[in-house]
Amino acid sequence: MTDIKFEPGKFDFEKSFNQHFGVIKDDVFEVEVAFTGWSAAYVSERTWSPDQEIIKKGKNKIILKFKASSEPELTSWLLSFGEEATLIKPDWLVKEMKLKINEMAKCYRCFSVRKK
Repeated sequence: MTDIKFEPGKFDFEKSFNQHFGVIKDDVFEVEVAFTGWSAAYVSERTWSPDQEIIKKGKNKIILKFKASSEPELTSWLLSFGEEATLIKPDWLVKEMKLKINEMAKCYRCFSVRKK
């Protein structure tokens, strides 16, 4: 213990952290994702990035465009929607997602499906 107090000065959290999707701050990249079904309604009711744009494509489909700064956070977020989220852009991340999904599928190939 010391008598020295930490005084952070004028730190603006909003300016530093709430500019793009993701808590991890890396290079910023543009994202485009198609959502269908329940996920389209869920995603369209929230703000994921201050610069987001939502384009309705019929009754149960939207396209969400925004900027992100964290590949791992974006990837895990998209995977949480299962087949109801399809990454459209950026191309380099679409390739990474395909590889990741194929590797995940390998984990389940040895299991047989049981009928109830």
